[in-house]
Amino acid sequence: MPEEDRGTLYDMAHAAIQDWSISTAGTLEGTYGAAGVARALPDDEVHVWFAASDVFWNDDLARRFLMLLSTDELARHERAAVDADRRLYVAAHGLVRLILTEYAPAPPASWRFLSGPFGKPTAIDDAGRTPVQFSLSHTRGMVAIALTRSCPVGVDVEEMIDQPLDDLKRMVLGEHEAADLLAHLPEMHTRRFLEFWTLKEAYLKARGVGLQQPPGEIEFQLEPGKRPTIRCANANDDEPEAWHFWNAFSFSGHVAAAAVHCHSKDRMTLRVFRAIP
Repeated sequence: MPEEDRGTLYDMAHAAIQDWSISTAGTLEGTYGAAGVARALPDDEVHVWFAASDVFWNDDLARRFLMLLSTDELARHERAAVDADRRLYVAAHGLVRLILTEYAPAPPASWRFLSGPFGKPTAIDDAGRTPVQFSLSHTRGMVAIALTRSCPVGVDVEEMIDQPLDDLKRMVLGEHEAADLLAHLPEMHTRRFLEFWTLKEAYLKARGVGLQQPPGEIEFQLEPGKRPTIRCANANDDEPEAWHFWNAFSFSGHVAAAAVHCHSKDRMTLRVFRAIP
């Protein structure tokens, strides 16, 4: 893809943020989408949804979301030791059901989730189909959900908290990335580190390998005004030219990135939504 196209698409990430109110009134009755019409998701688009979980959360929503979760999800929710973690889990897993239902005519409670060999989930509707690919990430204060019609997708969001980076840098960053980090002012190190980290997590989630592949084996190149590019993945079965990456996200002290593998598409358009109750 020409560099000018990459830059244009990257800039779109800043301009495409839209607020969408998520209707919860019909979640138990099985309505979906806007007036029962599934939201369009063309093959050459990736949709990324963000929700500030502290804003999104309220007691009524919590009760509705708990009624949507499966037996396995409820068990995992109960195993969380901290109340804040339980609330975040319910917010994330209830929200992903509502957003999946925006794109396919399946009641939110009917979605089933199958895990791949390394934990990557696949959403199955009530007819046994997989109408969309999705990826879910959540951290304190934020939930992120990415969707495509058929291409493998990954998303990661992290809270921007200052922390000692020496040990993490050795585990996570490649040689060129570490040099890039040191070229920035110290007060920018946490953000720059998380920009690399979220890209690696999104990439590994899209590939469905989790941390089976050490993140230090993957290197990204970040240049102002351009989409991120993968420098080295050390994966014999990978196709660097087929990857599309975005990290033009910044919400309420959080950093996020998305990755899509779609070798048949020269262009992928990013659309960003903020879910509000």
